[in-house]
Amino acid sequence: MVVALTALVALNPACMEDLTAAAIFRLEDEGNFSVSDSLATLFDDVPADKAEITVLQIVQRSAGFDEYHDTEGDFEPMARLEARQRIFAQELRFALGSEVDYSNSGYTLLADVVETVSGRGFTDYVRDELLTPAGMQHSGFLGDPVWERVDTAIGYGHSTFGSNDPAAWPYTWSLVGNGGLVTTVSDLERWLVAVWGGGELAKFVLSVR
Repeated sequence: MVVALTALVALNPACMEDLTAAAIFRLEDEGNFSVSDSLATLFDDVPADKAEITVLQIVQRSAGFDEYHDTEGDFEPMARLEARQRIFAQELRFALGSEVDYSNSGYTLLADVVETVSGRGFTDYVRDELLTPAGMQHSGFLGDPVWERVDTAIGYGHSTFGSNDPAAWPYTWSLVGNGGLVTTVSDLERWLVAVWGGGELAKFVLSVR
């Protein structure tokens, strides 16, 4: 069945990292940790060359982590601990705080921080603490049951995976924290209103820090 692309059809946009950063700041607001905490205070298995990296430096992309930690693409099967081990094994691209550069790996590590500190699954935390308060009822993650009742957009470009439907794509720790959000244009508008409209979620936006 062909479905017209409207504001109510779910897409896979490239804005997951905004929500990951917001989750980190919301977690800090709960009083359980500080974004100035180093990785050494959060993970017993962090190597010496990364021990002093702070959570905020990862959020700000100044920690030096590599761009990716997968070797087979976004849908490579990968568990949380394996992702962490791969990221910790990376050679840092630059001295801590000396540059700013994009890093999917860093944001996956932030998702690990959310799970470590909160004791909850990353997607559960984001859904309960961010999506639901923002009124984003037609938003979720790759492969979520919600897509049984919400139409999803299917790409027709040269780069495909399976049916090319985000409702069926697997969500592994190659993507957790840096991608995998599925949402509608209407829900993205609700997110912008929630964070820029002066409400409770506004203080969790990176750009105000």
